[in-house]
Amino acid sequence: MIEIVKEGESRVYKREIPKNVRQIGEVRGKTKIYIEDYITTFMKQISTRDDKPKALILYGDRQSDGDVTLLFVNGAILAECNEETQGDLTVFKEDVWKDVNEKAGHFFKESSVLGWIYLRYDLSDFVDAPVINTHKQFFREDQQIYMEYSVGERIENLYLFEKGSMHLQSGYFVYYERNEAMQNYMITVKQDEPEEAKPEVDKAAKKFRGIVQEKKEEIHRKQTMGMLYGTSVAMLLIVTIIGVTMLNNYEKMQNMEKVLYDISAQMVDEETGAEIEAGKVEVVTEDAALVNAATESPAGEEIPGEDQGNQSIPEQYKESPQEAVSDNAVPQEPVLSAGAEAGEPQPESVVQPVETDPVIEAQEGLVIPGTYCIEKGDTLAKISMKFYGNESMIDKICEVNGIADKNSIQYGVNIVLP
Repeated sequence: MIEIVKEGESRVYKREIPKNVRQIGEVRGKTKIYIEDYITTFMKQISTRDDKPKALILYGDRQSDGDVTLLFVNGAILAECNEETQGDLTVFKEDVWKDVNEKAGHFFKESSVLGWIYLRYDLSDFVDAPVINTHKQFFREDQQIYMEYSVGERIENLYLFEKGSMHLQSGYFVYYERNEAMQNYMITVKQDEPEEAKPEVDKAAKKFRGIVQEKKEEIHRKQTMGMLYGTSVAMLLIVTIIGVTMLNNYEKMQNMEKVLYDISAQMVDEETGAEIEAGKVEVVTEDAALVNAATESPAGEEIPGEDQGNQSIPEQYKESPQEAVSDNAVPQEPVLSAGAEAGEPQPESVVQPVETDPVIEAQEGLVIPGTYCIEKGDTLAKISMKFYGNESMIDKICEVNGIADKNSIQYGVNIVLP
């Protein structure tokens, strides 16, 4: 339980330690001082009014928590100071208490006196006699707080009055809470200020607000930079992941392209083999070409034999051991001498091989093979010239053999010559 002792009372109730607290310096000892932010703000505003010394009577609550004493300052009343404070004089006179108590009863009636603040232009290295005399004369032993503030140097010192002397404190706490009583009193003091002093106060307030605004902007800037840094790191990570993924996908696409190419080549080979098996593409060997050429006589007569399905090859179409016959060779017949009949033996000197021109034979209506095996480098124009002496039979050859494109033929395929 926290004990709050009021002046002239023995009332006890609970009070929570402020959560929003800022520490000034290093706090030591068993007595801890908490000063509300409006008090320090008001102190600095009043110090800019003029160069005259000023005093603030401090109000608040005193609480005990075991062997630790906590002093909470939440109010301050302006007190008029003496012009001269030399010798054994006090900082302010006793008659100022009438006005101070009246204002305290209006604004801080639930609080008690905890000490005072002395504002002057310069501070001495020690607490001088007028300050000691003032504290001993106007404050009790439990009203221990004394703070002095230098208007010129803008520094402050905090003391505790104990056992008849002032003891400098190394630190204290500034806390923040909704302090409507102090706000209302500050408004009243501002309205009572002389007109010539108001610009100085406004200037100090603007400066204070500017400092606060700068701190807020700095905090916002740091937060923004932190967010930008986090976003940049995230974007870099995403780009790295995308790059690695694209590299992996590129390698997979190359592998896939090779697989598809292999599959396509395999399918073409299989399709060509199927066409050969189905008879769409005929592979003609040299012997087969000779057989096909021998199955038809020059005049279209049947070649005698035992069976039409098993025809024999005439002797003139067979290969002689001395001379090989090409696929497209025109069979040659022996030339008879004048007056000789067929079947009669001829002298070797009389029978002479006659070389004939295929073009002349075609023009004279000589033998044209029924089929022809296309050779490398052949075209329909060459074949027509070879067997007919001109290119007039190209269309006929295409019609008989079902060739759609006369400029595209495949070697090794047999065609019918009309």
